[in-house]
Amino acid sequence: MSLYGDVENAIETIAKQLNISREDARRLIHRYVCIGLCGWYEREAEKTGFATLKLTEEQLKVVEVAVQSIVSG
Repeated sequence: MSLYGDVENAIETIAKQLNISREDARRLIHRYVCIGLCGWYEREAEKTGFATLKLTEEQLKVVEVAVQSIVSG
């Protein structure tokens, strides 16, 4: 499977496990991975509330497992 496909699967898994929308799952995985170095973050994070988005313990665990599955192949 391609990296794109792996990421799409991770987003779907996160959405299902946390019972949230695909868009919310995408934001959580982006927040988990992004440490504020991308251009979008510099331009938009404050305006969109992304800069203050905090993951709950449950969200963190689910996202970590999903990201780890991508990294480990």
